[in-house]
Amino acid sequence: MKRFSFIITLTMLYALTAMGKPMLTVQGVVYSSSTKQVIVGAIIKDKNSQTSTTTDVDGQFILNVEEGTTLQISSIGYTTKSVKVKSSHLTIYLGKEKGIGFSIKPFGEFGLVNNFVANTPSFGDIDVTGSISRFGVDFGYSFLRKQGWSLDLSAGVAYSPMSTTIDKWGETFYSYAAPPSADIDGESYERYYELSPMQQKADIGYLTVPVYLSAGYKFVKWIGIHVDAGVNLNFKISSKLSRVEGISYSYGIYPQYGDLMINAPYMNGFGESNLADSNYEAPLTKSLYASLFAGVGLEFYVYGPLSIDVSARYNMGLTDIYEYDQEGYPFTMNSAPVYYEVSSGQSVRSWTSSMKESKLNQLSLRVGLNFRF
Repeated sequence: MKRFSFIITLTMLYALTAMGKPMLTVQGVVYSSSTKQVIVGAIIKDKNSQTSTTTDVDGQFILNVEEGTTLQISSIGYTTKSVKVKSSHLTIYLGKEKGIGFSIKPFGEFGLVNNFVANTPSFGDIDVTGSISRFGVDFGYSFLRKQGWSLDLSAGVAYSPMSTTIDKWGETFYSYAAPPSADIDGESYERYYELSPMQQKADIGYLTVPVYLSAGYKFVKWIGIHVDAGVNLNFKISSKLSRVEGISYSYGIYPQYGDLMINAPYMNGFGESNLADSNYEAPLTKSLYASLFAGVGLEFYVYGPLSIDVSARYNMGLTDIYEYDQEGYPFTMNSAPVYYEVSSGQSVRSWTSSMKESKLNQLSLRVGLNFRF
């Protein structure tokens, strides 16, 4: 009987050995250890059987393996990791490879609260408003991502349209010595102007290069917060005086006739005229306008490496926007807001040339998409 029992035991041991180790259906999720986002398309490979699968859009996978086998998990941009199977449910975190941490961030930035600071000695009662927007893409490099914390350095390129509106309330009186070219008789005379309430709008186009540091923390799975600080370097690519409104009343006095006033529409445009029908001169604009900025924002992780960023930024004007070309009162012909030449008729000069200080401080809303790889 004992001999028979021994034979049965040997037979069972042989059968178990032939069957191999118990099989498990392993279910798991693969995350990025730095961003806490799921990793789509990660490869999970059984080292023993060489069978493999990949994670789906939710970072999940299912694989039938032997208990105790070792899984190899890999994905582009991440360090390959080996995990020994001890249970049917696995949560796996992959770390970034050294030197990998790039991002692409298309964005739009829109002014919410704008404050134009201007100092105009000769036109103290001018009201100046301005705003600027930006549309472009930033490229970032993350050199710190650990336990939800991140530190990025970003630089980019954008197109930035800026508009400045100048209102002059009340009437303005001035005169200048008109050169012979302003007279059909080829003689010099004194020209007088009276301007009714007047408005000008100047438009500038910039090629903007933003450079900034961003520190962030992902405090829950789908939401993170970040603070930014840097500088916008705005290089002028275009400028124009886009709109002028107001009425001009002008007359002239010829020195050789004493106080004789000429007031006739057919004489060099004397009389009343609408400034909107005049020639507009381009504003004198600095080639580089720089602004420091600081901001805070929320980042919403919507799908894999893709996230939506909503930020508030305060841009502080650092350099002047417009060139100062005002020698002081009384005006010369070249600095007067309105003057006349026979060859070109009545011309309107931008009042921006009278600004000793011209800076735009702005609170803006920035909305962008972030793609990390």
